[in-house]
Amino acid sequence: MKGSTQPVGREDRDPNGGGQHIARILDGAHLTLTSPTDLNVSSTYVGSYTAIATAEPASATLGIGPSVAINAIHHDTLAEIGDALITGADNVDVTANGTYTANTLAVAGAESDGSLPAAVALTATLNDTTARIKPGTAMSTIAGNLTVTANHNANMVTLADAKAGGSDVGAGVAIAAGGPLGGAHADGGANMTVGGNVIVHANTDSVAHANALASQAGPLIGGLTVDEETQRQIKRLATIAGVDDILFPYIDPHPPLQAIFNGQSAVDDTNNTRYIIQ
Repeated sequence: MKGSTQPVGREDRDPNGGGQHIARILDGAHLTLTSPTDLNVSSTYVGSYTAIATAEPASATLGIGPSVAINAIHHDTLAEIGDALITGADNVDVTANGTYTANTLAVAGAESDGSLPAAVALTATLNDTTARIKPGTAMSTIAGNLTVTANHNANMVTLADAKAGGSDVGAGVAIAAGGPLGGAHADGGANMTVGGNVIVHANTDSVAHANALASQAGPLIGGLTVDEETQRQIKRLATIAGVDDILFPYIDPHPPLQAIFNGQSAVDDTNNTRYIIQ
């Protein structure tokens, strides 16, 4: 086989294991380079995943604006030399580059009096970037360097924004959670005689931002506090959903007066006095 600076392998996509971007020299391959040259196997993947859920009514009569966004990604990048016999190569370079960006946004809003929006944003990603050489059954020989490098970059932004701005009371609830799993893996476990240097690098740069924003605005012209209005809205949700109130516990902001008067015990016959219960 004549030497080439182009990757030798294939790209596989297995839906059962999530997304996969693969460059590979298969097991059992015999590579004989007729003149000293480099052998490069490289897999580079750049993925961007966005999940957006919005509920922003301009003028809701009920004032409820819930929104839920979920971003779940499983995608791997692999550069690999399998159980292969390599002859006549100068340098062997196996490189895997994976860049993964996920943006999850949930925006909930309600503009009516006593609005109660809720925003939930969840991010769960699993990405691995792997560069490896499997141990060969037969020993290969190269004159130059053996370099195995895996570069993994992940950037996850999760934002839940509950905005309220009614003329009465607005209460906003926001939840943001999650982040990236996985990283870079470099494996130089070859059965090989190397004339130069052996360099194995695994580099991971993983950043996660999770922000939850909730706001409350509006004067209390309705006579209820924010807590009282929230409890009132929760009770209305239970009624609309047709479920028991116990699933949505609340406190009545204006409970009725309950008093029990016992004429025998509450009146002092001796002093001709009575107790007043308010």
